[in-house]
Order: sequence, then C-alpha cells, then structure tokens
Amino acid sequence: MKVFCLTGGIGSGKSTFASMLETQGVVRIDADAVTKTLQQPGQPVFDALVEQWGDHIVAANGELDRAALGSIVFSDRDALKRAEQIVHPAVRSAIETQLEALAATDSLVVLELPLLQPDDHYLERSCGVIVVDCPLEIAKNRIIVTRGLNEAEAQKRIEAQCGRDVRLAMADHVIDNSGTQLQLEAQVPSCLSWMHSVKAK
Repeated sequence: MKVFCLTGGIGSGKSTFASMLETQGVVRIDADAVTKTLQQPGQPVFDALVEQWGDHIVAANGELDRAALGSIVFSDRDALKRAEQIVHPAVRSAIETQLEALAATDSLVVLELPLLQPDDHYLERSCGVIVVDCPLEIAKNRIIVTRGLNEAEAQKRIEAQCGRDVRLAMADHVIDNSGTQLQLEAQVPSCLSWMHSVKAK
C-alpha cells in the first residue's frame, strides 16, 4: 500500500480530481465523506455537536443542519476549534480503520484531506502530498456559484483553511486547476505515473 495525502483549498477542485484518480483504480478515502457519516443522527459526534450548540443546528428532518453549523464555526475561530476537537478524533479513528484494512494490499490510496496542516499526523505515513491548486479568486467564484454563498461567506470559508502558500510548501506534486475540467483530467496520467514511481514507506 502507498498512501498519498491529497489536499487543496475550498473551491480548488480537489474532490473532482480525487474522483478522476478513483476512476483509474486509486482507492479514495474522503475525510469529508467520513465526517458526514459520523455526523448522522445517533452517532456520538452528532450528539456532541448538538450538546455544544443546541437544537438550532438540527434540521427539521432530524439531521445535522450543516449550513447552520457552518454559519457558526466559520465566523468564530473558537467555535471552529471546538468543532474540530469534537469531529477530528473520530474521523481520524475511522480513517485509520480503513487504512488498516488496506495495509496488506498493493493499493494506491489517496486521503482527501481539505484541512491538511504541515504538522498533520497523516504526513508521517504519507508517501507524498498532492495539492490541487488554483488562484484564490477562481476558488472564491466557484464556491459562490456551486454553494450559493455570498462573497463574504465565501471569503470566511477560505480564511478558515490554511493559506495557499502553506499548502504549496507541503506539495510534492501540484495539480493546476485554474482551467477547464478537460485540462484538469489531462493531468491524471502524469500524477499516476508519479505515484507509481514514489517508494512505499
């Protein structure tokens, strides 16, 4: 098994690129998808979030109201830190379980990690870091269109993540997503070739 961390700022297209790799046989572990599973009603993470912020983060159907939670945590750094302290340990445990199941295989694995930091423990087992990158204005415009946010909300989401320069400094392989989806897809073969060439840990 070779594990690679894949990251990028909000609106960078990291999930789109991760899906492209997945269609080529790469095993994809999406931290956001893991998080959503753990935030389902009845899960300890859901209960802890509701205990912290109350029923107004619960939608009418009984599920987590992600927009309501987002409006709290992305406008208050202390609230964001509290949410991360609730969510991140559970996500880490779930990802480790998935990795353990793949340990004896010869799989290429990408951990899609939107919040990857330079001191992140995932880097210890990673064979390399793939960063999907684009200029901040392009990213902002994308999330305004795709997520229905206004400019101020989009800016808050961008500022809640580590800076573009920090991400690029972590990168072993950079994917440029400032163009079209076809231009993004054209970078899949070279990325796969690089992944195969890197030594396993």
